[in-house]
Amino acid sequence: GRRLAVLYVVNGRYAEAMPLLDAHLQEQPADQDALFAAIVGQYEQFRVGQVLSNINRAKVKRYGAAYAGPQKNLVAKYLEAMGVR
Repeated sequence: GRRLAVLYVVNGRYAEAMPLLDAHLQEQPADQDALFAAIVGQYEQFRVGQVLSNINRAKVKRYGAAYAGPQKNLVAKYLEAMGVR
């Protein structure tokens, strides 16, 4: 599921990627690549007009807090753009 989800994100199929990433991150909450992919996927959906539900806002906030990879500054900008604090 993780590889397919990342492939979906790379190809701009964010809506299809998110359920797979969410499921993977429930089992592997420290997977930095999956965390980054989930944040990017959620941001890209938000950018084109999808409203963040409270559930998705809480998830992306949790993902942002868990992410400690090299793109931490970019993740912070994505979270700020989505209004996630």
